[in-house]
Amino acid sequence: MRACPFLTQLEEARRTSGLPEEMSKAPGFSLAHNPGVALVWITRSYRLWEVPADAVREAGAQPGVLFEMGEPLTIECYREGREATRAEIAAAIERGLPYLRETAMSQGPRAVADLLAQLRAFEALLEQHL
Repeated sequence: MRACPFLTQLEEARRTSGLPEEMSKAPGFSLAHNPGVALVWITRSYRLWEVPADAVREAGAQPGVLFEMGEPLTIECYREGREATRAEIAAAIERGLPYLRETAMSQGPRAVADLLAQLRAFEALLEQHL
């Protein structure tokens, strides 16, 4: 969080050249932009789950395995190598939401409702931990 150029220099773009040929895309859906804030989620539990085949086929998700994180013991947020402010965290969330909303809308009303529920739950966790 304090040394990675991508996380400490906000203008730093994600490197796309010179990457290993065997590198694959991240599973599920990913945001390619620099969010401006990095989050450390410390937990005692997690669950692995496979990206569903219908999400790959119908929504364009990348196949693979994702992690469902357990309840956090601690949440830490960083920007430019220091603790992020609540306003900076909110701005980072807002920056990624248009893509997430678009993806959810392409999947239907249930996906939009799930996204909104997850957003509310995450906001509550931030309030509890920050």
